[in-house]
Amino acid sequence: MSIVSKNSPSLTLQFLLELQGQDPGPLDGVIGPKTIAALQAFQTGHLLPPCQPAAALDDPHTGPALHNLPTNPGARAILSGMTFLGTTESPPNSNKTQFGEWFEDNGVPWCAIFVSYCFVTSCGITLCSGFEGKGVKAGKGCAYVPTIQNWLIANHLTVDRMTIQPGDILIYTWDGKTPQHIGLSCGTPDIHGPDPTGGVQSLEGNTSPSSDSDGGEVLLRTRYLRNILTIGRIPPLQYH
Repeated sequence: MSIVSKNSPSLTLQFLLELQGQDPGPLDGVIGPKTIAALQAFQTGHLLPPCQPAAALDDPHTGPALHNLPTNPGARAILSGMTFLGTTESPPNSNKTQFGEWFEDNGVPWCAIFVSYCFVTSCGITLCSGFEGKGVKAGKGCAYVPTIQNWLIANHLTVDRMTIQPGDILIYTWDGKTPQHIGLSCGTPDIHGPDPTGGVQSLEGNTSPSSDSDGGEVLLRTRYLRNILTIGRIPPLQYH
């Protein structure tokens, strides 16, 4: 399944179009016919003058319109987190990152720390705030995936897997029952893809093609819905 390891203006454009309800195709940073058509549809629908995709983010008409988003904390977390695509541990296989340093607990598995970092730095939301559980740190978030799952469930912040939308928190399981990894949904489920259960792209920390949940890099992955255990959604009213 596809893996994206580099941020680019084209990738940002595709994600913004996705947030605006258009279909730019896979988030891969490659401007193809679907991305061009999605941009044209967006401009037509908003009565905007046309421009080339390469100029869209800086265009005085299209750029502000693309960034005029609904209040979606998760989407803002992704826009922040995508700037770190390709970031790796230093030294390799150490679990040491700038995210762990920020969390003041460096050298530990950091997929949940990365998601916590994205929410705090983009919109001031602290995951698991006021919640008692392993890995919770006041003002920072949580380093332990099962605790985040428990917090989402306890606060009625979970949604059905077929309603996944950009910005949702995705908690993964590889054995069918244990919460083992976490990411942020960058799209909606593709139920017409290669797997009958569908797939969805997500932004994740501490992953790689060879190690799903301890791979040491920030990547954009495509995941099967069958591996998603819990979906969480931070409501707009919690954005500030």
